[in-house]
Amino acid sequence: MNSNLADFEDPFLLADENRRNFGLILQPKFQVFLKDQFSVGFHLGVALDEFENKQIDFQQNKNNYFVGLQTEYYFVNVKNIFYISSELDAGIHYLENKFSSSSIGINNSYRTYFKSGLHLNFNFMLNDDWVFYAKFYDLVSYTNSENNFFGYDEGIQLNNSLDNFISFPQFGVMLKLF
Repeated sequence: MNSNLADFEDPFLLADENRRNFGLILQPKFQVFLKDQFSVGFHLGVALDEFENKQIDFQQNKNNYFVGLQTEYYFVNVKNIFYISSELDAGIHYLENKFSSSSIGINNSYRTYFKSGLHLNFNFMLNDDWVFYAKFYDLVSYTNSENNFFGYDEGIQLNNSLDNFISFPQFGVMLKLF
């Protein structure tokens, strides 16, 4: 193992001003309500996560492409303005994990994996057609590969959703088409 990799894991080095991190998920969804509180649908998307540390000349780019199915159940309704819902999704993901460094020898990796998760959504009606939501992503998750976008262990896992929300918050808007 290269000793420079141990330097990379040093928390003081990662807190340095030479560090840059950016992440983004775009996930268009189409949902159809089967009952007043229950919907099903499909989604596709792309997720990006970039990390760079100039002090040790290290850069990592993760690109994740995915397609899947979801179901959502709305179990709390407060005056038709605020809703709480649970969402269950399952999908196929393709992950490109690319590294560049002049001092650390790490190979790029490309993987296809299956992932499923249970989420908690807080929905706010902006008007009759638009909804804003905040998502606590992956309260419980399952993946068949340790090499995945969020770094989850293989198998079923309970996750710290508050920590996930703080480090990679997910917000969105929904438009009612008909």
